[in-house]
Amino acid sequence: MEASECFNPSSNCEAAAIPNDCNPDAELQLPILEYFHSGTNCSVTGGFRYRGTVMPELEGMYFYGDYCSGRIWGAREVRKEYLGPPLEEGVEPPPSPPPHISWKTTELLDTFFNVVGFGEDEAGEIYVATLDGEIYRISPPAAASPPSGNYLEGEITALTVDVYLTGVEVASLEVSVDGRPLEGLAGQCQAVEATHGGQTFSCPGVAGSLAPGLHRVRADIALTNGASHAPEVTWRIEENAALGREVGR
Repeated sequence: MEASECFNPSSNCEAAAIPNDCNPDAELQLPILEYFHSGTNCSVTGGFRYRGTVMPELEGMYFYGDYCSGRIWGAREVRKEYLGPPLEEGVEPPPSPPPHISWKTTELLDTFFNVVGFGEDEAGEIYVATLDGEIYRISPPAAASPPSGNYLEGEITALTVDVYLTGVEVASLEVSVDGRPLEGLAGQCQAVEATHGGQTFSCPGVAGSLAPGLHRVRADIALTNGASHAPEVTWRIEENAALGREVGR
């Protein structure tokens, strides 16, 4: 078989499973995921389930890719339990059928790599190895971070937003502080010279005076491929004008 398709024989291989060296008990275990070799897809490269902390929304997702197209997908297990009708008190429930398990696949990245393998580090973050010998870590496609520069007492000079994603552009960008969107001139974020190979935007409107304490800064980013991301950072403004980054990704 090739995935769940018959190869030799070309039909009825599921029903007429003949014992052989590879399948001595004539019990075929079909794959839980498959895709057709169409277009530029030609060879699947298996990966890992995500167990890291940088992208908590992808917890448990299985990463895999294609050697030829460079596409990388994530598959999530969808489990549906059978609950049955409500029963009268004291009535023994009938045995439940096994849960129905399926997998939902999402294309995560469309790269120009020949994907030859995946790896993970001790923190559970996922890496991609390419035929050229390069290794890349899969990380969030957008990150908001405090800029370098001068910090006055109780005041932030600017916010920069770096978007690390190739092949797409930023369609819109909205910034909010402590749940309140920045409006008018204060909410204008201008594209500036990129840093670290990403798309960089500077939002000088965050330069308004902030009282000492914790402040949550969020950037709502919409991309031209329809995806959206909302990275957040938490700034701590201290009396001595020192600025620390408590939480951020």
